[in-house]
Order: sequence, then C-alpha cells, then structure tokens
Amino acid sequence: MKTWTIQKLPSALNQRNKWHWAKRARETKDWRLLVRAACGLPGTGEVQGKHRVTITMYRKRLQDPDNATASVKPVLDALVAWGWLVDDSNEYVDLTVKEEKAKVQRTEIHWEPVAPSRLGK
Repeated sequence: MKTWTIQKLPSALNQRNKWHWAKRARETKDWRLLVRAACGLPGTGEVQGKHRVTITMYRKRLQDPDNATASVKPVLDALVAWGWLVDDSNEYVDLTVKEEKAKVQRTEIHWEPVAPSRLGK
C-alpha cells in the first residue's frame, strides 16, 4: 500500500463546468504534474491488474457525494497517465472517494493492489 498527500484539492465539478475549455485543460495538466511530483513512477511490474484507490479530500466545506466523486477525475487521469493504473475503468480500479472537514485542505491518495483471490481467480 502506498499513500501520497498533495497540498491541493481538485476543483468541484460544478465550478469546473463553468470554465473555458483551456482552463479545464490547465487543471488536468496541473494534476498530472502534482501526481508525478508526489507519486513518482511505479516500479517495473508494480502496476498489473486491479488496484484499490481511496481518494480522501480534506476540505473546509464538504461537497455533495456526486460532486466529490466527479471532482477526482483529473486525479485518476493523472494516475493512469503516469502508469499507476492500467485504466480508470471498474475493471482496473476499485475507487472510493471520501471527504472530511479540515482546516488544512489537501488530497490524500491511498493505492494498493487488489489480491488475486479478491478478483475471483
């Protein structure tokens, strides 16, 4: 299991939907850089099969659950881009999104392989 902390929050979906496409693209690029800086690159053979990913956002003000889940899309895309996930589909990711109230806002990513026995093999 690996845990990474990023001192930034993904933007809320409601907010991001109002942005110009170029600003959305910048946020996607920013998250790729943040994830690369925090996570590095996986080792050879480390990223095969399905992984359990829990993304916890510590916020001053909580979002509704649907918005919270949608807001982590740039984070998942960055994990795929750097090779920590094969794909962000349900076949490869068991995703849990959480939010907690906190004065210091941040995003924590917990990543771990799913044991083959849990995949029904």
